[in-house]
Amino acid sequence: RFRYIMVDEYQDTNTAQFELIRLLADKYRNLCVVGDDDQSIYKFRGANIRNILDYEKVYPEARVIKLEQNYRSTGNILDTANAVIRNNRGRKEKTLWTAKDQGSRIHFRQFDNGYEEAEYISDDIAARVRKARRITVILPSSTAPTLSPVCWRSGWWWTVCPTMWWEASTFTPGGRSRTFWPI
Repeated sequence: RFRYIMVDEYQDTNTAQFELIRLLADKYRNLCVVGDDDQSIYKFRGANIRNILDYEKVYPEARVIKLEQNYRSTGNILDTANAVIRNNRGRKEKTLWTAKDQGSRIHFRQFDNGYEEAEYISDDIAARVRKARRITVILPSSTAPTLSPVCWRSGWWWTVCPTMWWEASTFTPGGRSRTFWPI
């Protein structure tokens, strides 16, 4: 019935989805999958990384095209990412690269918990606001539960603009805040 099938984020498929895809594609074997084994994050939801790692065994006639060029990140970010993901076990070999320049140096901080991270972020925001008087910060919404109380205790007012995945907040001293939506 389906002559061509395309599956995105294949690294996050579970065993039942793999079987369904295999059955649907069995007649024509015109299956295109897109995925990155180094971005598999849904094992806790049942994702089976073997689906993408064993793809060529199930479909030996498949042609694999590696998309290693990154158009968003700078060289320093990709060099760091390559150094980290190289340690993943059971992965397909790849090296991310970019035509962009090296960019700013990466600063690494490690914290024991989310509250220590929030204290650091709050202190960093305070230092930057002292210099610029107002800054806009874009953070993943997952930081809000720990960051909001810390900023509140530090006297920093902020306004959250909910978007699908990100929040933009403008921090100002003295309780006046102005909000910007990310573009």
